[in-house]
Amino acid sequence: MLTEEQITVEDIEEVVQDEAFNTLTDQQVGAISVALNDQQDEVKEAFEEEVDVFAGATESYVPAGSRVDVEDRRAIIAVQSAGVAVAAGAARPKPPAPVTPGSAPTTGGPSRGFRSRND
Repeated sequence: MLTEEQITVEDIEEVVQDEAFNTLTDQQVGAISVALNDQQDEVKEAFEEEVDVFAGATESYVPAGSRVDVEDRRAIIAVQSAGVAVAAGAARPKPPAPVTPGSAPTTGGPSRGFRSRND
């Protein structure tokens, strides 16, 4: 059995390409991903090429080039998305109020209808 210090890119490629890998449970895939957290980015990248680390089984996995795990990254993205949505909604102009009969705004001009001029 390999220890964490001995994992190589070739080892990861062999594991994920083995037919038995497709039968692993989410917990087992998660355990493999946690074992890779302390590995070099090249080893992580080989794993990430074969496994969708955002599919749900690897919440504690820290992807190559990152400092936060998948679960925290999801939270960060959700907060950023909510902030963008709020900012976009605040920047949108409000539509004018609907005009109903009898409630038309006055413009200060002459009124029509009460008196007519008959010259």
